[in-house]
This record gives sequence, structure tokens and C-alpha cells, in this order.
Amino acid sequence: MLLHKNLLIVVGAATLGFATLSSVRPVEASVLFDEIGTLNPFNTQRDGGNAPVGRYTFNQQTTITSFSVLNALSTAGDLKFLIFNSGNGDLLFSSNPKTFASDGGTDLANNTFKESDPLSFTFLPGITYGLTATSSVFAGYYVAFDSVAENGITALTGNQNVIGSFNNPSLQLGTNCCSVPVKLFSSDIQPVPEPSLSLGLLALGTLGAASTLKRKLKSSKSSEKETTKVG
Repeated sequence: MLLHKNLLIVVGAATLGFATLSSVRPVEASVLFDEIGTLNPFNTQRDGGNAPVGRYTFNQQTTITSFSVLNALSTAGDLKFLIFNSGNGDLLFSSNPKTFASDGGTDLANNTFKESDPLSFTFLPGITYGLTATSSVFAGYYVAFDSVAENGITALTGNQNVIGSFNNPSLQLGTNCCSVPVKLFSSDIQPVPEPSLSLGLLALGTLGAASTLKRKLKSSKSSEKETTKVG
């Protein structure tokens, strides 16, 4: 695995899932998953750098362009959005820190969804993934005792936990009680051409049009000469 600009790109993506940075423009974002467990929900309180991790499975290859977590920040602070391989603890994706305002408390009623910056990550079937966002400040996280599913995506009970520091998160492999809600988003992706490529295509188009016009003018002059000779 190699780390580039805080994005962990998995080598051997065919077996783990993969994240990429690319020159793309997201269009018409849609929600792939938006289910929240409702059985005996409560807020689990965590120090900075620690967070519950939701375990998710996918019945087909699925690419997301952002995701949100549900938590309550005690004060303004940063979140770092993380994706793990739940089975072996490998960190597959880590975002740059993103700053959010205080939620005014860490109780259940204070929770709000907080969305990552745009990304591209592909989940593969047959693998259980861990999703969360660690906070740089004390925070509360919504959890519940039931599993939920939508669009072939399942939020499992038996959450895991991230421990360690905000800048060096580590996944505990043991499972616990609950499901941890996230929202998953996907967008139609449109490539953004490189400026040099756009200019090159424009130049080729201009040369082609000029060449066609030149041939038409030459053909027209030849026809006029032949008409004069015949008359």
C-alpha cells in the first residue's frame, strides 16, 4: 500500500476495494444509503481520536463520491473520514481533516450528519468494511441495536472502534453491540479535459475546417474555368 496526499490507495484493489484521486466533476449527487437503526438508540461519548466504526457489506461493486457520519461535536473541531477493511484492520482511505462547527452538546438530540469532501472509493462484494469519522475534539456518536439495509448495502450490528490519536487512527478488530449510521452518496462522473488536450482538439478542429474550406474553394474555381471553356 502507498500513501499519497493522505489518501491510502490499495495495491491489489481487486481483493480489497480501491480509492482514487481523479480529475472529475460530480453531477447530480444521489443518496445510495440513508437508513438509520432505531432500536434503543443512544449516544456513545468519545474523546478526540476515538470513534465507533460502522460495519458495512455490499452485494455488488459500489462506488461512492462522499459519505456522512452522524455525531455531535462538543466544540468546533476537525473530522477525518476513514474507511477500513473490517476483517484485518487495514486502513483503506483517510481524508484530509475537515472543520465543522460545534453542535452545542454531545447528547442524542445534538447529532447532525457531517459530509466528507468529494472522493471516489469503490466497495467490493464479499468484504466487510468499517466506516467512521474521528474527531479532534470530544464528541458523541449515534448508535443503535438493529441492522438496516438499503440498495444491497447492509449496516451490520457489532460495531468496531477506532482508538489512538487523531493523526494515527487504529482499528480494534473486536465487535461490540451496535450499528453506526452513515449516509453514502454517489454521482454521475464527467471527466474534466486537461487544458492542453482541449486546446489541441480545438486546434485540430480549426485546421480541419480550414482545410475543408480550401478544398471547396479550389473545386469551385476549377468548375468555373471548365464552364468558360465549354461556352
